[in-house]
Amino acid sequence: NLLDTNRLKDNLKIPTHTHFNTDSDSEIMLQMFASQLLQTDKRRIDSENLFAGLENMYKMTVGGFAFCGVIAGYCIFEARDPHGIQPL
Repeated sequence: NLLDTNRLKDNLKIPTHTHFNTDSDSEIMLQMFASQLLQTDKRRIDSENLFAGLENMYKMTVGGFAFCGVIAGYCIFEARDPHGIQPL
């Protein structure tokens, strides 16, 4: 469960013009991760970009979370908050 979700949403809306359809923590995490990957400005993702994006997300979030994802043609990944509050 993320804390301070309004701040996270506001930080995403301004530079990326992100529109949120729900109040779900999952949607916020997805938008944050997508934003981090877009900042690499690369056509193809690699492990360096993936981990850098996750690390930047860790710095911005407070609370517990766990998620998994698929990047088509590249990898399946899973991540959780740095303190291990939420199990995978």
